[in-house]
Amino acid sequence: MQTATHSQLMVHSWWRIEAVAQRGSAEQQQFIKRLLEQPARWRLWETQHSQLMDCVASRRQPTKQLREMRRTTFGLIHRKALFEYLRKDQEARRNCRRLMQLFRAHTTRTAAIVAEHENFLRLTCSDICSRHLGAQLMDDGYFRDPLVQYESAYDEYFRSFCRCALADPDNQSLDAERALLPYLKFELNRHRLQIMNAPRMSMEMLRDLRIRERTGDTLEIKTLAGNPRAMR
Repeated sequence: MQTATHSQLMVHSWWRIEAVAQRGSAEQQQFIKRLLEQPARWRLWETQHSQLMDCVASRRQPTKQLREMRRTTFGLIHRKALFEYLRKDQEARRNCRRLMQLFRAHTTRTAAIVAEHENFLRLTCSDICSRHLGAQLMDDGYFRDPLVQYESAYDEYFRSFCRCALADPDNQSLDAERALLPYLKFELNRHRLQIMNAPRMSMEMLRDLRIRERTGDTLEIKTLAGNPRAMR
């Protein structure tokens, strides 16, 4: 793997945006359409995405660039979680005002929702690009299933955190969930650090490694050398 320049990272990002706009999922195409429909929104995304890619390109070794791209992608997952929660959870929408007070206490609810929506569009498009760059340009399999699994676990933790934070402290029905939160956070941090510190592995290498992992359903097969009768 060679180091990538800032120009290469941006060019590949533009190509990815164009490809997803034409052949991505319906949801992805909708995100890209909204990003492109306002020139000011697009220019702001370019500026912010360029800053992210500059941090990656500033690392002068391939391994450090890969680590920075992973770190960047984790940050995007974390920062877009609030609006993802609002989009997908009916209870979150009912508690929208309190959620905005929790995360954006310095502004009105309407302004907070608009700001979160704008952030979400830009962060999602950068997330689409960073995962593609990590998987394709850097040939790292951790940008596929492992990051998808991490994002799913983080969304679960974030929903649980919000439910507990907004609930009445005397609501005993959430006591078990509150007690579980530190464990969920610990597991998330462990999962994130495992990915951050893992050496680069292509999709094929990662798949082969997982196939060879021991599970409770596997049995050790004795070799022919250990069974004299098998040699007869």
